[in-house]
Amino acid sequence: MLQIFLQVSVTADSHKSDNYKNKFALKISQRPFLLLLSAGAAIAAWYSQFWASSRLLPIAQGDAVVVTGSSSGIGKHAALSLARDGYVVFACVRKTEDGEALIRSAEQFGIDSSKVRPLILDVTNSKQISEGVETVASFVGERGLKGLFNNAGIASSYGPGMDSTAVEHMDMTEYRKVYDVNFFGLVETTKAFLELLRRGKGRIVMNTSVAGYIASPFMSAYASSKHAVEGFSDSLRRELRPHGVKVSVIEPGYVVTPILSGYIPEGKEPYSKTERSFWKMFWKDSVGAPS
Repeated sequence: MLQIFLQVSVTADSHKSDNYKNKFALKISQRPFLLLLSAGAAIAAWYSQFWASSRLLPIAQGDAVVVTGSSSGIGKHAALSLARDGYVVFACVRKTEDGEALIRSAEQFGIDSSKVRPLILDVTNSKQISEGVETVASFVGERGLKGLFNNAGIASSYGPGMDSTAVEHMDMTEYRKVYDVNFFGLVETTKAFLELLRRGKGRIVMNTSVAGYIASPFMSAYASSKHAVEGFSDSLRRELRPHGVKVSVIEPGYVVTPILSGYIPEGKEPYSKTERSFWKMFWKDSVGAPS
């Protein structure tokens, strides 16, 4: 009788143990599935948010954008392209003749020139920035501004009179000049238009260049100013997100524009050989590039 009892007890305990193991194994086997399900839900939520924030919205009559540095290069082509798409483009230029040339370019390419509105605005000139904001505000009213393309930028001075762009030899005035346009001018312009951008739930686009991601030698002023813009943009993006204003950066690679007009610096020891070799990559096809 005792033997039968022991056998039954052992069998019962064994069944309990097996059931526990089965339940434990089931829980373990469910974990990868639950993790996969959670990851899938997170990806779906991110994609939905990304799609909602990046999809192209229809352009309404009177939607306006501001493009800085529209006299030439990327800024000029951006202004013309946005006007062709239907935006009213306030194209910032520093000289009246640059604005007139932009209008002629619009007509040449069959773009409604009434969509292109040159605005005398140097990003280092606080008075012109304030006047520019007033001009844009009087046009957009309560609709607000749909976009600001911060494109204006300069590189260090090159050519005769500039012996070297190496950090050791470059004058501090060059750093300040580059930062005044590429960073401080951009920040001041952005700040000035923020109220209109909030009103219009617009987007701010920063042209930082690939130099804002990877710094090349002998471009310390330009590259560091673009890195500064990247940091500013990331901080601004987080501030404006709750208010419906989006902030993006673009990092173009090497593009032949007037920003690269000039000559190869003479170079100074001990950097002259490597410096000249570096700049020849950019000016090797230029008639002004010395051998």
